[in-house]
Amino acid sequence: YFPKINTIFTGVPKTGCSNWLFALVRAEGELTKEVPHKKIVPFIHGRATNIHRITNIRDRYESSVFRKAFSFAVVRNPWTRMVSGFRDKLSGENEKRNDPYRPIGRAIVREIRGVRDPDLLQQLYPTFPEYAKWMVKKGYHRDSHFN
Repeated sequence: YFPKINTIFTGVPKTGCSNWLFALVRAEGELTKEVPHKKIVPFIHGRATNIHRITNIRDRYESSVFRKAFSFAVVRNPWTRMVSGFRDKLSGENEKRNDPYRPIGRAIVREIRGVRDPDLLQQLYPTFPEYAKWMVKKGYHRDSHFN
């Protein structure tokens, strides 16, 4: 809850909630200096917004305050979310050295294509249909980019 702007925001992961929280903290007047891009997410999901969580402030306000507040959430099309996770983390479009997601991509190729040769696995990336099959088969992955 952001009392100065009388707004309740329900953050849904992977829908731009860091950007929304950043904007709300700024609108609340609590952010007067620039935060380096690398530090925005830790800043926003830590100390900056903890004071605004309903669990931390509900005892300080009457329930009527919350009923009168502007309240919103942002959601994302699950298909768009799935495509974005694939393109950003697994497709090979954004090749990076020491990419922490490469082992997941190799696991998908190993499991779906049946490739076992370690040297060949280093060179291959999963296709989107392989990724989709893998997600349906697994049903869940511990990394939030794939849920």
